[in-house]
Amino acid sequence: MYRVLFVDDDEAIGFLVARYRIWKTAGFELADFAYNGREALEKLSAGGFDLIITDIRMPVMNGLDLLRRIREKGYPAIVILASTYQDFTYAKEGIRLGAVEYLEKPYSEEKVAEALRLAEDYLGQEREDAPERYWHALLEGEDPAQLADSLFREAQDRYPQDGERMRRDVAGLLEKVYQKMCEQAPWLKVIDKKDFIIGGRPAEEAEEIFKELQWKIKQYGLRSPDLMAVRIARLIEEYLVSDHLQDILAEKLELSKDYIAKLFRGRSGMTISEYTTLLKMEKAKELLRTTNDKVYEIGEALGYSTTDYFTRLFKSCIGCTPAYFRKYSASEEKF
Repeated sequence: MYRVLFVDDDEAIGFLVARYRIWKTAGFELADFAYNGREALEKLSAGGFDLIITDIRMPVMNGLDLLRRIREKGYPAIVILASTYQDFTYAKEGIRLGAVEYLEKPYSEEKVAEALRLAEDYLGQEREDAPERYWHALLEGEDPAQLADSLFREAQDRYPQDGERMRRDVAGLLEKVYQKMCEQAPWLKVIDKKDFIIGGRPAEEAEEIFKELQWKIKQYGLRSPDLMAVRIARLIEEYLVSDHLQDILAEKLELSKDYIAKLFRGRSGMTISEYTTLLKMEKAKELLRTTNDKVYEIGEALGYSTTDYFTRLFKSCIGCTPAYFRKYSASEEKF
């Protein structure tokens, strides 16, 4: 549910708009009112609003000045300006300043409903774009502390009264940022698996995670990713249980096996054989969790001719036997 702050110096207009039926069905809550820009800023400072609908002409602080201050302070809420036809020049200035739409007054339920539909599309896209935005900020070397503060404030604005949902929101976005990293370094999914759990210090914990991700960007050279290394990793996943995997890679890539092996190790820090083994062990874990296949059947499906060898390899990588993993994986955090 998106929260709306309605700003207009005419109290009667706010009363009329509040009676519109759309507030019961549109996915928006008319959460509060303000009667000038200054009062709106005071309410925004407490957080919790996704959308501001504001008149342009108001005493104390008008709508355009309010919009400027919102952008200066970095509040994440989007803004829809309301104006009469005569104020259209001001409305165009508002669009230039970052307003997503303008409503021509007088208000009607149909006009507000259309504006809310546009705002919903914008807010939904903005959430989808957030992981990409933070990922590019990391690539550009932005300060992890500032990124964490921004992420925390956005989550706090969405869930001002629900700390648990706010922490889950922070963790979820960090996980999506990490997934962006794994698109450029697929081997991270198996050599550095992460569970993003945020506790009682969301901003500080997010900062530490951002610092770690920036270090990995440097470690794996992700500011200039090697598309061939990524392609090698994806082909290994695709042909994981095939015989003569390295011959397949050489054929698909039209490169020598030695060159492929050297390139992949240089980027990932491990051999193709090591990466293949880790991928197979992750697949084995999945099959042990989700199927009733016997251990020897899983080993055979992954290309291991003997159960003893598969079991020893699994224990070496995972720290326990396949049988133990199947029995206790649901209850032990280390798995």
